Amino acid sequence: MRQRVVQDRITHVSESVYSALTHPRKASIAIAALKEMAFVHTVIYCRPPEDFLLDELQAHVKKEWDSDSHFQNVVKNASVLIRLYDCIIDVVALYTIVHRYDRTKPGDMDKILRITGELKDV
Repeated sequence: MRQRVVQDRITHVSESVYSALTHPRKASIAIAALKEMAFVHTVIYCRPPEDFLLDELQAHVKKEWDSDSHFQNVVKNASVLIRLYDCIIDVVALYTIVHRYDRTKPGDMDKILRITGELKDV
C-alpha cells in the first residue's frame, strides 16, 4: 500500500458494496478496513450517470466467476449498488483526498474534458 501505483479498483470499496447484498458481516469488515485508505494519497472517483451504468450492466460480458445468481442479484439491485458506491466514497473521503468527477452534475463534465485535453480553456 505504500508503493507508488495507480489502481483501477480498490478492493475494500468494491467488497463493501457487493457484499452488502448477501454478506453484511463481510461488508462491515470491508467498511472498517477503509481506514487503511489513510495510506492512499488520492482517490479519483469518476461517476457516470445512472442510465449509462445500467446500460453498461446490460452489455456486461459475464466472466467465469460471475455466477448466474450473483449477476441476477446485481442487475436486480443495480440502483442500490450505485448509491452504495457513492456512500462508500463519502466514507473514503474521511480518510484521504477524494477528487470527484460526477457526470450527473452539469459543471463536472467540463472538468473531465479539461483533464483529458478534450476541452481547452478559452
